[in-house]
Amino acid sequence: YPKIQIIIGDDSQLDVSHKGFPETHLNKVLHLPPDSGLSYGRNAIVENVKTKYVLLLDDDNIFWANTTIEDFYEILENHSSIHL
Repeated sequence: YPKIQIIIGDDSQLDVSHKGFPETHLNKVLHLPPDSGLSYGRNAIVENVKTKYVLLLDDDNIFWANTTIEDFYEILENHSSIHL
């Protein structure tokens, strides 16, 4: 998904390199205080989002080749009865 912004909230105490993660004008890593917790991390991510929608994921979520974020987007855009 080259046109989708990805923000990683990292509260690890370890010096973790995010190999394979392309930091670009869209993508970034937020280095959070160690063990700051799930809510703190999610709030920090949401504060940095500049898009209309947010999809929050955890480190155990997996996207397969047939995962289509576009389907979520199309549903939200085409069904105004869905209130978020």
